[in-house]
Amino acid sequence: MTYDIDIFKQDLDAIQKALLDDNLDGINIFANRIMSNAFIMSSREFVLPALMIKDLDIFLLQLKQIPKVKSFAAAKSSLKLFISQVDKIIESKDFQNDALWKSYHTSLGILRKYLLPENEKDSYDKEDTEFTKQAFDMLVKYLEKNKEFLKRPNYILKSILLEMNRFYQEFGIDERDVKARMLIVVINYIYDYIEKSDLTDEKIRSEVEISLIPFVDKIIHTLEPVEIQQPDIDNLIVDIIMLWRDQFLRYGELLTLPTETPNRRSGRLNLPEETKDKISKLITQGLEDQIRKAK
Repeated sequence: MTYDIDIFKQDLDAIQKALLDDNLDGINIFANRIMSNAFIMSSREFVLPALMIKDLDIFLLQLKQIPKVKSFAAAKSSLKLFISQVDKIIESKDFQNDALWKSYHTSLGILRKYLLPENEKDSYDKEDTEFTKQAFDMLVKYLEKNKEFLKRPNYILKSILLEMNRFYQEFGIDERDVKARMLIVVINYIYDYIEKSDLTDEKIRSEVEISLIPFVDKIIHTLEPVEIQQPDIDNLIVDIIMLWRDQFLRYGELLTLPTETPNRRSGRLNLPEETKDKISKLITQGLEDQIRKAK
């Protein structure tokens, strides 16, 4: 017995019903369930659609928590559309991850206009995905330069994801950088489990060295080429998710959602000023270098 398309569609049906009831926490649970099934039954093909559903759901969870938000009902259309597309794509005889990424990218584009605060929508109504790409490249370089800091508690991975989300919301995002961002999303899952586990400080450093740093190195290497090779990035994302679900079996459920994505509107993450300054200076310097080269 394997985790096959029939059982997957049962989980997908549960997600669709949860969305009708605005049960976003339930959607998160069902998406995790799909990924756990995929881990236990070695059915890797179901990881990406569940992960993408989870990611869109987390954005909606954050949006829903904003007092007197008016755009939530309309924003749900992004997830509803993606779920319906997954249902069709997964049935296809020549099912390819390419179709998943395109549909997910479309849903992120729909969701973007609802994530911006009302007083910023007019200022950032036009997309500039090239600017997002350059900023993402600078953030990956920042991670490469500072990865040793991951061996002790810090905000580096969360702050990089926070900045990626900001650039996506303000300037849009192309399909290449959708994948780059997702790599940072999933590596945060791993770091959250290590950081919030009951391990001693020494064991945390050891776990970071053994489990986290090798994946961070692979992410940096994978994002170096101008054209990302999709099979490589897809497999890397699934490998990281498999480790994450293994952590769930070893350490149990975290007290807070391991998927909480920092959101500048929610005010959840207060970064040290030094960290903010470093990131801002790195991005500014990198973009100035790009401009000089273009002249």
